[in-house]
Amino acid sequence: MRPATIRQRGFVVKMCSGLMREAAGHYHRLQDPRIVRRMNWLVLAILLAGSVRLNLLVQTLPYGTATSVKTAETGLSLFLATAQYDGRILFARYREAVRRSLPADAFQRYRGKALVIVDGTDYAKRSRRGKKGKQMQYTTKVRASKRKVQFPQKPPLSPGYVDLWAGVLLRGRQALPLVRQLCSSTHPQFVSQNLLEEAVIWSALAVLNWEAILIADRGFRRKALLVKLLRRSVLFVIRLADNIHVLHQGEWRNILETARSLKPLGAVTWKEGKAHARPCEVVVLRARLREAPGEDDPTQPNPELNLVVLFPLGGNAEPLLLATPLPIQTLTQVREIVRLYEWRWAIETMFENLKRELHLDEFMVRDWLAIERLLWAGAMSYMALLVLRLTERSAGQQCLKQILALLRQRAVMGKQLTVGKIREAMALDYQDNKSDWWAALQTVT
Repeated sequence: MRPATIRQRGFVVKMCSGLMREAAGHYHRLQDPRIVRRMNWLVLAILLAGSVRLNLLVQTLPYGTATSVKTAETGLSLFLATAQYDGRILFARYREAVRRSLPADAFQRYRGKALVIVDGTDYAKRSRRGKKGKQMQYTTKVRASKRKVQFPQKPPLSPGYVDLWAGVLLRGRQALPLVRQLCSSTHPQFVSQNLLEEAVIWSALAVLNWEAILIADRGFRRKALLVKLLRRSVLFVIRLADNIHVLHQGEWRNILETARSLKPLGAVTWKEGKAHARPCEVVVLRARLREAPGEDDPTQPNPELNLVVLFPLGGNAEPLLLATPLPIQTLTQVREIVRLYEWRWAIETMFENLKRELHLDEFMVRDWLAIERLLWAGAMSYMALLVLRLTERSAGQQCLKQILALLRQRAVMGKQLTVGKIREAMALDYQDNKSDWWAALQTVT
């Protein structure tokens, strides 16, 4: 049998290069073409290596004129930490280039509005120590020392990072990244995660001209945030925690106790992630909210919202509590609200692809600017995969057919072609045709 291969690899390279050139063209302060070439190289290297580890990146695609892996690795580290450009602006321009490249029907809408999903993901902090017990900036391989050095006290290290993301929902339950922001207790500028979460939300809504519906999990159920959303007339569906209290019949009671005392509206099926569908009994009410006693902020007004409470029938699953300003008078409207929340899982799928396919959580650099730029580059690589997945161009369709043939021959193919499977096929083809990928890259540099 003739081995399957991706003959349209030149299309993939030109597509990524075109997106980067368009982004740089709209970034008027980016005058150095070397930065554009290196960022384009970085996006392609992440796609083919499936990692943001500098050691793997410089071995996947040749980096500059370096004569050794260590030299290339150090050069890439310095580029990430010292190059004169604003990575946040370049990412925003790249995102807009991607949005223009996607077909108009690629975006999932509800009542004519786009759906913005916001959530955070964790990265474990990895550390290596140098001769004086300090953290190492670069990722070169450390040999075991023949002599043991005892340090009186290890320098304090933060346990990890929280990366806040907002994405717009695409058809097929995919999420296109809009905004992201890294948060850590040792961040040189931002130490309040709550303020960063709000900044990510406002930025994502501004990108879509505030014509969007926000979907979020329990981490965003703060009363202060709900008040701000209502004041700005933002539509949302946010899951609540069970410590929320509601004002019902003149008495403040726990929301679950109140819901159990009311007559159910009917039955609803709740699908959470990849789990089986759960039949639930649904209760709806409109009430004022406050946090649990002792956590309530008396300086903030108690917001009045529509509430949907789903009690799973059988099993040990916990109830689902949703707050929204959208109408919930009928069972059909309630089912629509539940379906909106179910679409939140798209951002979890995005995190899974970023960590499993691109290994975005395995960065080893320690400079804050370098970390941010690596994460932006990883997001750009993911967006390039989305453009390829949803392309309507004839060359792109041929490329997808070749990817499908390769996966059926050499890997396990699921029910549909996902972003992760596209990346897997590119990696398999790269292993057999490295020189062809390198030659394709040279045609656009």
